[in-house]
Amino acid sequence: LNDFYFTDIHGLTQPIACTYGDAFVIFASGTWSSQFSISYYAATFTQTLPLLMHLFIYRYFVLKRS
Repeated sequence: LNDFYFTDIHGLTQPIACTYGDAFVIFASGTWSSQFSISYYAATFTQTLPLLMHLFIYRYFVLKRS
């Protein structure tokens, strides 16, 4: 379900990520370009990481059991 939200938010904000040294900045170039939209995009992006982590842990234990 989060993948649908993430795709929609990405399409509306069209984020541009810039890195320089230790700095990391995200700009919005889409139709929904506010500070809230970038914050919401970052939140939906980071929600996928724990889901993937749990998926790989589950696969590890399933493979270890067989």
